[in-house]
Amino acid sequence: MLCGIFTAAAISVYILGGGENGNFEVLQDKSHPAHWAFIALLAPCMLLGAAGGLAAIVLPVYCIFHIPMRKKGRSIGWLDAYMRAVNKMLSDE
Repeated sequence: MLCGIFTAAAISVYILGGGENGNFEVLQDKSHPAHWAFIALLAPCMLLGAAGGLAAIVLPVYCIFHIPMRKKGRSIGWLDAYMRAVNKMLSDE
């Protein structure tokens, strides 16, 4: 998804101009059209980046190495570990 943010910024600066030196400072200027193009492209580019990461990393690992995302009837392992850590941190307070 981070790649999508950079892609949205690069597309808006490339198409609408990047100021004097071709830099990304125009994205901070809210009156410049590149800023609004960046805001409009942000969500779709992030979704494309997330879908690309899923297709390029998660699905090949699952299909080639047959590593399951979770076992039937159990929640996702990293989610359990995260919830245990959060509960432990909250119980210490």
